[in-house]
Amino acid sequence: MYEPSMPQLMKICPTQYRLKERSLPLAVSERPELFVERAIAQPLIVGKPKAVILQIRNRGKRTAYNVAVGVNQAGTPPSFVGPLQYTFVEPDTKPDLGPDAIISLVTKGGPVVTEEEIGALDEGEVLWFHFGKARYEDESGRTYWFDFCFIYEPVIGRDMRICPTCYWPPEERA
Repeated sequence: MYEPSMPQLMKICPTQYRLKERSLPLAVSERPELFVERAIAQPLIVGKPKAVILQIRNRGKRTAYNVAVGVNQAGTPPSFVGPLQYTFVEPDTKPDLGPDAIISLVTKGGPVVTEEEIGALDEGEVLWFHFGKARYEDESGRTYWFDFCFIYEPVIGRDMRICPTCYWPPEERA
């Protein structure tokens, strides 16, 4: 422990300041690390809500526990400059994800799609965003977060692209 009054000496850390063994963070190379590998817009169907498949991968070397993914959707005019506003939605399922494993989550929500909305999306009159935050734990119970933001681009097909940074919601944790 550093002691300012004796800068050349280090003292043994008193017990009250020692970290508990289970609370030590895992090295990045040894912990779970999740990210959205792909976001795929499902075909827009009149009378049904918009749906997206999120493929989440654990590129880490340990299992991620209690994976909770909250998703929001937004439709905005093309003049929208961001940022999006995010409200955490507590999921009803919190799976675990082993090393190098993938889970696919089908996320649906919002009002049902209309024929006019499909036309507006195809013509670029409306921007469709699919964004959210996810949290998960390592084996010691330490919590990690990641954010994601995707935008629908009808000209590139069903694969949604990562949003420009101006649209990403502010960094807030639920």
